[in-house]
Amino acid sequence: VNTADILGGLVLAGSYIRQDTGCGAIDFSQTHIPMASVFAELDGVVNRTRFDLGQDFVSGDGSTLKMIVEGGNHGNFGHYNDTLRTPILGQTDGIATISRENQVELTIAAIVHVASRVRSKLPALLTEPVVCDTSSTS
Repeated sequence: VNTADILGGLVLAGSYIRQDTGCGAIDFSQTHIPMASVFAELDGVVNRTRFDLGQDFVSGDGSTLKMIVEGGNHGNFGHYNDTLRTPILGQTDGIATISRENQVELTIAAIVHVASRVRSKLPALLTEPVVCDTSSTS
């Protein structure tokens, strides 16, 4: 399945495209899929170097919305209990200097931006699940 054929748009919030995990090489740089890439300035979880490298794989037509949420952290992209993050994963998130509500509103704005750019009808639901082949070691 060609991902670009089934994807109407993509918002990466506190995340990035990696070539070395999951389904392998995912590269949207030659597509015109509406995208947004949202990073929080004080995110202590996402590796900033890998995030920056992942920007090479977003839509390559220069129209990807790239947003840095000043004062935001990783935890404010969601609502979850992260008290075990440090003891289990060794990750310590930054302390946000803006409210969760403010960060959520900015993230919603990125989602709305992408949704407003989907000019064709959204793709039909798949009848068969897309299965990633993770057995490859390349």
